[in-house]
Amino acid sequence: MIYNETSYLRVVYNEMLRSVEMHWKTFTLADELKTGLNTGIKLAAEMNLSNWIADVCKLGVIGEEEQKWSNEDWFPRAIQSGVKRMAVIVSDDIFNQMSVDEIMQKAPQINFVSQYFNSLEEARAWIANQN
Repeated sequence: MIYNETSYLRVVYNEMLRSVEMHWKTFTLADELKTGLNTGIKLAAEMNLSNWIADVCKLGVIGEEEQKWSNEDWFPRAIQSGVKRMAVIVSDDIFNQMSVDEIMQKAPQINFVSQYFNSLEEARAWIANQN
């Protein structure tokens, strides 16, 4: 079920997997990235979801300030809302890969696990096996 959709992001509630799915459609500005990620936290909290799938293939490079915000502000709130697992679908773009990897390496690892995938199907299968 589509929870929220903008020109740059589709946020989906996957009822069967009890997960948030973030499907980034294009490069985003800092405010759009933050708004999108906060929308995902809102969904996770409302529905008590512990799984998160992030399709970042089209997201583009994430700036240093946004990386810092993700690690210092967003991740602690996401984990506090109940998110425990994150499947990340990686891009072919090396610069996107580097910025996403930079964030994920610094993400809190207490009560949280993440894994990279090449497709949505692989990500969903991993989430399904974690439940």
